[in-house]
Amino acid sequence: MFCETNSNVSEVVLYTKCPRKIYFTSRNEVISNEIEKPYIRHLLLKELALSCAEIAVSKQEILPLLQKRVEEIVQEIITIYSDELEHIDENQFKDALEDVYEVLPAIAGNLKNQFDEEMIELIKPVEIEPLMHSDKLNLSGAPSAIICSDKQKIPMLIKTGNAPMQGVWKNDRIPLAAYSILTEERYDQPVNSAVLFYASQGQARSVRIRPAERREVLNILKRIEKIKEGKMPQAKRGKLCGYCPYEQMCQSQGDSLASKFF
Repeated sequence: MFCETNSNVSEVVLYTKCPRKIYFTSRNEVISNEIEKPYIRHLLLKELALSCAEIAVSKQEILPLLQKRVEEIVQEIITIYSDELEHIDENQFKDALEDVYEVLPAIAGNLKNQFDEEMIELIKPVEIEPLMHSDKLNLSGAPSAIICSDKQKIPMLIKTGNAPMQGVWKNDRIPLAAYSILTEERYDQPVNSAVLFYASQGQARSVRIRPAERREVLNILKRIEKIKEGKMPQAKRGKLCGYCPYEQMCQSQGDSLASKFF
């Protein structure tokens, strides 16, 4: 087996943001945060994205269909995310919903102007959030969806931030590579591409999975295993540290000489 400890793709993503968060969470140093507007907005847009293919092929006006689907999602979302939204703040929810309605015209425009039959295929789920596991890598994860492109099943990841002018953001390539590896093992087929759907703009980007990204996934898994065994990684200082729930614990740890070489 590649690694003795089981890891999740979400941990791979967390490592790319800050390795020390892996250290604290693996020791059950979990600090609960209130569910805030950006996360609620993310969930609403994610659910909407899963319906965009069906809406895009309709011969009706797209914007009213998006608005109707959002109304349905409002009724469904508490059931779908019952644990996460159990104690939701009503005002936060209203603000997030208002933000979603504001981006619907842009989504409608892109769905209408940029999506032909081939592009619609890239955002049409054949499975939603399938839980996958690699015995070879001891890695688990669930992509946003599996889609079928040229008779090949490939992972789709839904992001709700802004899309770059071209391609995808560099940090998004690593989880796509990880999900591609899991998809290969699940369906016993080569997976050389994936799809990233920027839900707040209604834009889909096809991504070629490169050997460098697969290699980086393997390297990150090795580092995560060492962290779970007790190795303290070097702190990744940045402007977002002030918003991190682990900031005080992280500062109290400092940086050892060993962590600088880890």
